[in-house]
Amino acid sequence: MQIGELNVIEAIIELEVRVRTLERSLGFITEHNPDVKAPSREQLKQISVIAREEVAQRYPSLGLTWE
Repeated sequence: MQIGELNVIEAIIELEVRVRTLERSLGFITEHNPDVKAPSREQLKQISVIAREEVAQRYPSLGLTWE
């Protein structure tokens, strides 16, 4: 499915792989480096808010919003 310049199916699959890679990488780093401070739940929420804002700015024609 294509929306403008965005192939939705390919984007979803690629993003799923990237998210899982990042999650596993973060888990590996924190498990193998006990001195590394992982983000708190509140910090992760703030990171998520910023990421959503960045995605909305990247695709302004989609009118993305989150509650």
